[in-house]
Amino acid sequence: MSEHYLPVFVNDALCKNYDPEWWFPEYGSRKTKQRTKEDLLARTICAECPARQECKEYAMQYSGLFGI
Repeated sequence: MSEHYLPVFVNDALCKNYDPEWWFPEYGSRKTKQRTKEDLLARTICAECPARQECKEYAMQYSGLFGI
C-alpha cells in the first residue's frame, strides 16, 4: 500500500473542510462550460484561501493536476 502525500499547505487550506469533487467539476459540454453551484462555491473559497499561492505553485509543478 502506498502512502498518500499531502503538501504542508493543505493544513491551512480552506478547501480541506469541503467535498474535494467541488474542485474537479465535470462540465456537460466543453462549448457551454456551464458552472454548477458547487463550482462557483469552490472558486469563491479558493479566492479567499490563505494557502492559495502555495496551492497554485504545487499545481503548476505537477502539470498532471487539473481542477479549480
